[in-house]
Amino acid sequence: RQPSPHVRQDGQPVKQTTGRHSSCRKPKKNSDETRNTDLTKNTERPQSFCEKVEAVAMDAFAGYKKAAARQVPHAVEILDPFHIVKLAGDKVTAVRCRLQREATGRRGTRTDPLYRGRRILLKTASLRTDRQKKRADELLGDPSNKPLALAHGVYQKIIACYAQEDRGKGRGMMAELIESLAVRGSAPGCPGLVTLGRTLKRRMADILAFFDHPNGANRPTEAINGRLETLRGHSPRLPQPRQLHH
Repeated sequence: RQPSPHVRQDGQPVKQTTGRHSSCRKPKKNSDETRNTDLTKNTERPQSFCEKVEAVAMDAFAGYKKAAARQVPHAVEILDPFHIVKLAGDKVTAVRCRLQREATGRRGTRTDPLYRGRRILLKTASLRTDRQKKRADELLGDPSNKPLALAHGVYQKIIACYAQEDRGKGRGMMAELIESLAVRGSAPGCPGLVTLGRTLKRRMADILAFFDHPNGANRPTEAINGRLETLRGHSPRLPQPRQLHH
């Protein structure tokens, strides 16, 4: 007897859709199963390969750190700058959205100053045009946007640390910033920064390791992943591209 196309192998019904996208979709793997598969791929490599690994650049997911410690315990663990900047940028966006909802009771539209400035706030300050600088100053100078100014300041400081040509100076700036965020009461009205401060403090050694290893970053990989994400957003009908793994 053939199994029903409307029931999965585990007995759960499959959600039906109509139109050209209707199909019997395979159940997605849960996140833990997917992560475990990704983290054990390196076990297929010969021991000689593992012994040559000097540094491992990763994001803040704790599973990668555990896998690196298990597979290549001698390698230096480095928290990739891309992900640190992304974490800080996400806090800026979260604060902006919260302030928008508190002020208007809804999501932002193109007529709202906070929404219109969403991309400007995430742009490196030194790369802004005069018009963008003026708009950013107006947003951050508003007393009601004080939490946003605080999150934005931390975001720009992190970028400045990585932009330093003198790695020793950049390392000192980053260490000072992390310690300041770890102080109780350093981020009034901005709980997202408190969370960020705890994360940075917990992984401080891995973050500072980047400044001691010139090639400890995944810039090419992250750049390609960024283009894939952009392509997926512009072409929703295309199959989802497989993201590159570090």
